[in-house]
Amino acid sequence: MYSLTSLAAFVCLLALASAVGCTDSDSATDDVKGARSPEQSTRDSSSVPTTDTAHPPIEDRFEQKTPSVDVLLIIDDSGAGPDWQLQTATEIAPLFDKLAAVHADFHLGVTGASVHRPDIRFCVGKESLSGRLNTGTWIDASTPSPKDALSKLVDMGSGAWSCDVPLYVTMLALIEHADGPNQGFHRATADQHVVYVGRNDDHAHDDVTTRQVYDYLTAIADTGAEAKMHAITCVDKVDCLGPARRVGDVVVQTGGQLIDANQASESKVWASIIDDIVPEPQLTYDLTERADATTVEVQIERTGGTVDLLSEADGDYSLNPAGGKLTLTTAPVPGDVVVVTYLPAP
Repeated sequence: MYSLTSLAAFVCLLALASAVGCTDSDSATDDVKGARSPEQSTRDSSSVPTTDTAHPPIEDRFEQKTPSVDVLLIIDDSGAGPDWQLQTATEIAPLFDKLAAVHADFHLGVTGASVHRPDIRFCVGKESLSGRLNTGTWIDASTPSPKDALSKLVDMGSGAWSCDVPLYVTMLALIEHADGPNQGFHRATADQHVVYVGRNDDHAHDDVTTRQVYDYLTAIADTGAEAKMHAITCVDKVDCLGPARRVGDVVVQTGGQLIDANQASESKVWASIIDDIVPEPQLTYDLTERADATTVEVQIERTGGTVDLLSEADGDYSLNPAGGKLTLTTAPVPGDVVVVTYLPAP
């Protein structure tokens, strides 16, 4: 027989054991409830930053180059010369402002269209420049007042006879005199534009053929530079002294501007020549790889030390991801560096 006291103690022991057991069970249940499911673990880990070393960012850098252009003006210096010379000085003057706008490095020289050659018909008379640059110099970006300087260079008078041989003069000025009086005028890496202004066609068809002049300009173009001949002259045999279309043939073959002399008083025809001469600044850049458009950042490191961050949304540039090309809206100045950072397209 158990006493009442013993029975009470036994009940207490049972109760104590039961309480301890419940406590362990609740703790285990809490542990199960606090464990993360596989789905929860995956979702949360995505917020942890990771570094993708398989595709590091690409940085393309493009330094803006200075465009270079050499312009040779060959102007009638015969009896009708002064009129052509004055008109050229007036109409070609806007060229300087446009060259300055694209920060071009330029040379502009002037010579007459005639030569003194007793063995060539019509080429007997007073001594002429014969392809030498007038005053032995040229205008460049450092010339204080290029328009005033041009007015002086084109003033060659009318001492020569009507012996217009602009094709022959082209070769004299750019080849024969290149290591002499005209040394340094034409630069190997510069664009070359020859502009003839005069009513008559080239007379010296036995001395320099159209093919020779074309081949010479084409050889310059083959280096990657631009090389063209332009002319304001006669385009019809009826209006020409000398064989028609010799100059015109070279102009057409080199992709230049051929203007009828009867339109010489129209400023718009001179403007077409000027626009052809002024080099186009670089606006489009080829990326190393096709870019993921969502990762592209473009900035310009300016020569003055500042950095401009560009925005496609603001219209600063456009991107052709498929073609791997980026095009700016406004050209940087020479010396600026365009920096394009991006991840390659997947």
